[in-house]
Amino acid sequence: MVEVSKVAENIYMIDDQLYSIPKYGSVYLINEEKKALIDSGPTTSANSVLNGIKAIGVRPEDIDYIIVTHIHLDHAGGVGVLLRYMPQAQVVVHYKGARHLVNPAKLISSMIADQGEEVMIRYGEVVPIESSRVQAIYDGDTIKLSDRQVLKFVDAPGHASHELCIYESRNNGIYFITRCRRSR
Repeated sequence: MVEVSKVAENIYMIDDQLYSIPKYGSVYLINEEKKALIDSGPTTSANSVLNGIKAIGVRPEDIDYIIVTHIHLDHAGGVGVLLRYMPQAQVVVHYKGARHLVNPAKLISSMIADQGEEVMIRYGEVVPIESSRVQAIYDGDTIKLSDRQVLKFVDAPGHASHELCIYESRNNGIYFITRCRRSR
């Protein structure tokens, strides 16, 4: 069973069971008129993410956006697979990372060069994304999910040069900031 927690009004944290470890990684669902999934986890987490979305009462095909905080495979490797279940979803990503989701060859080869070929077992297949489904985001861009919920994107290089921080307006300004591990 996938763990889902409500963190704020219409915002849910889904345990994506990163690397098959419960409570090691998470993605977020913002359930407004338009629905946004923040990060996808790797392909190996896709079933956990889909089950978490359903547990919240949302159909995967109703997701409007998959927002990628950065393109590392533990955060974005599963986007291509999830899009198969989310036919209307657009992928929102930092402009510096957009081309790597369309053609992930360099992303994959960099990961293998850094961590070895066996590391790909942890992430699974990385499926390229059609360029028509990718929306490149710049510092200060916004996406309106409802009259009460507007997401603002902040360029936040640090962990990665293509990293975004997301400010949401509905819940007194929660920021979504990338991190690779959470604890309880």
